[in-house]
Amino acid sequence: MSAEQTPGSPEHERPRARLTTVFPRAGRRTFLLSVSAVGVPITGAAVLAWPVAVAAWESLAPPTAQVLRAVGVIVCLIAASAGLARLRGERDGPVWLGRLILGAWAVAVGVVAALVVGAWWVLGTPAWDPPASLTPKALDSIATRAFAIVAGLGGVALLVINYRRQRTTEAEDARAELAVVREDTRLFTERFTTASAQLGDPEPAVKLAGVHALAHLADDAPQGRDELVQMVVDVLCAYLRMPYAPAPGPLPADADPDQVREHRAAGLEFAALREVRYTIVRVIGDHLRADTRWRGRNYDFTGVRFDGGGFHGARFTGGQVSFVRAVFAGRVSFDGAEFAGDRVSFAGAEFVGDEVTFTSAGFAGNRVSFNGAAFSGALVSFDDLRFTGNRMSFDGAVFAGDRTSFDGAVFAGDQVSFNGTGFRGAVVSFTGTEFVGTWVSFGSAAFDGGRAAFEGAVFTGDWVSFGGVRFAGEGVSFERAGFGGDRVSFTDADFTSEGVSFAGAAFTGAQVAFTDGVRAAKGPCPRGLGEALTRGGPGGVALPDGWRTDTAGWDTTT
Repeated sequence: MSAEQTPGSPEHERPRARLTTVFPRAGRRTFLLSVSAVGVPITGAAVLAWPVAVAAWESLAPPTAQVLRAVGVIVCLIAASAGLARLRGERDGPVWLGRLILGAWAVAVGVVAALVVGAWWVLGTPAWDPPASLTPKALDSIATRAFAIVAGLGGVALLVINYRRQRTTEAEDARAELAVVREDTRLFTERFTTASAQLGDPEPAVKLAGVHALAHLADDAPQGRDELVQMVVDVLCAYLRMPYAPAPGPLPADADPDQVREHRAAGLEFAALREVRYTIVRVIGDHLRADTRWRGRNYDFTGVRFDGGGFHGARFTGGQVSFVRAVFAGRVSFDGAEFAGDRVSFAGAEFVGDEVTFTSAGFAGNRVSFNGAAFSGALVSFDDLRFTGNRMSFDGAVFAGDRTSFDGAVFAGDQVSFNGTGFRGAVVSFTGTEFVGTWVSFGSAAFDGGRAAFEGAVFTGDWVSFGGVRFAGEGVSFERAGFGGDRVSFTDADFTSEGVSFAGAAFTGAQVAFTDGVRAAKGPCPRGLGEALTRGGPGGVALPDGWRTDTAGWDTTT
């Protein structure tokens, strides 16, 4: 080895560099396999082609063995082409165009050969009978077919080129689209960081700017990235959940000037932060009233204190909505709102404002809960409410306001529950309410406030229960009510109020029970019960022994 070709010298490394250029990704094993894939078929083709070449030179009518050798040559050449394509295809980047063309040619030749062999087989494998000499016409025919073959191979190559160009264009478009998405996401992140910082600024004016910036950011989120909209909603809801200093109390009569200034500053700070909170509620409500991407998101208002604003006409069309332990201290309106999420919860919420209204609200979610909620405002209205979901419950809730109304409401869901609910207000009204669910229960509820009215109410569920209910208020009216369920139960109910009336009511269901033989309704027989039983004609009635005289004319059974 000369000094110029010592290991590490440029002259020594140049051949290796050439090999690396030709085979940049091929390892030693891949290289040997690829060389074998080229060399072996070429050697086989040469061995098989030599007798064919000799026979073709000697005679234009080769024997069958020579035909087989010719076919073998074609197969070996195709295999050699595939091996060569393998070597050239080891480089980085897209698949080599020549490899695709060779592959397409190989497929085309294979298909034509298969068709020729198939036709030859269908015709009964006739022997080859070539002409003794080639006429000019035959030569012209051969030339025409040769040109057709060349044109066909060219057409195949053109198809491959067009296909490759289309794939390249699509790949470039996909990369460009991905780049745009990444750029949009980057810009969104930058804007989100800036807007969130504004919302956390100590200055109320900057906070307000942050609220509106976040709202616009959610509106501008890239299509298909609804999780970015949810992220903005989560930030706004989290701000509402954050604790804040309450409004300052009244000043003492002997307050000094410093106390007056501090009280005024505290009042201004509270009013400014309250305006930020009002703005967030208004922004969320406005977006839920319009057909925007804010619908269908999760909203977590757990423990939030609402001292103003409202969600009238808002549409919570999906996700989960939580007002758990929220406090509604001002006038709050959910009139015309729609709740269609999987779970909607007002559990433990406190409604202490002057007026809380759910008039014409719609609940179609899987589960709706007002369990443990406390209604102490002057007016609580669920008039014309529509429930069509799976389960709606007011278990353990307390209605202590001046008036609680469910007039005209329709409970058409699978289950409606007022178990353990306390009705302590001056007026509780279910006038014209329809309970058409399969399961309706007022079990152990207490009507011990003023007057409760179920006048004209309709109960058509499979099972309707007032078991263990205490009617101890000024009066309870089921006048003109209709009980059409398969089973209606007032077992263990307490009719201590003398103003309980079923006048004009009708029991048209299968079974009506005021006792089960062990637990019997207490108190005097409600007025008009006998006539109501007679009018409806249920399939079976169970009454306490003491009520039989009061229901004379009805043949009771136990």
